[in-house]
This record gives sequence, C-alpha cells and structure tokens, in this order.
Amino acid sequence: MLRSIKSGQRKVRILALRIEGSTGTPSLEGLDAKKCTITDSGTGHYTVTFNQAFPTAPQAVGNCEAVDKSLSIQTTTTTCVVKVSDIDETPALSDDDVQLLIIGSDVSDRF
Repeated sequence: MLRSIKSGQRKVRILALRIEGSTGTPSLEGLDAKKCTITDSGTGHYTVTFNQAFPTAPQAVGNCEAVDKSLSIQTTTTTCVVKVSDIDETPALSDDDVQLLIIGSDVSDRF
C-alpha cells in the first residue's frame, strides 16, 4: 500500500536577491529581483518589500561584499530591513552591495 509523505515544511518559498547599493541608488538583482521592490531608507539602510506577503515572518541570511562591513537583517511578513554598518571604532551606516537569501513558507499551519 502506497502512502503519501507528510512534511511539516510545505510550500517553501526561497528568494535569492542581490542589492546593488554601492552605486548610490539601490537596485535589486538576482534570480528573484522581480518578486520584490527596494526602498533606500537612508545611507546603508534598505527596505525590501515582498510582492506577495508570507503568512509568517521568513528567515533571512546575507553578507556584504566588502570585508570591513557588518550586516543587520530584520524580517516581517511583508518586508526585509537590511542595515549595513562599518566595522571600526565608530560604526556608522554605509552603502554596500548585499547578497540575501530569504526562506519562508506559504502556509501558516505547523505540524
């Protein structure tokens, strides 16, 4: 008798993005650039808005292309806020290119 496989991780949605932020006006590149929009909220402060909201806040990981920068990421069901800081004695926000991987689910119920 055949049985279906049950999984608690259903309808996974993964967004792979690159923020081109070092040129002044940020833009989105990458595989899923058309699934989001970007807003420049200030120097080194980007807000990525998803065209389709997640039922629950997704997880996000990322890195800066410059080695002397650090990254802070916060997600909600509709946005991903990215802040890029300098790593020195007086950290301040600064523009840089950022690579993001956002992973969430399109269902809200969990097993």
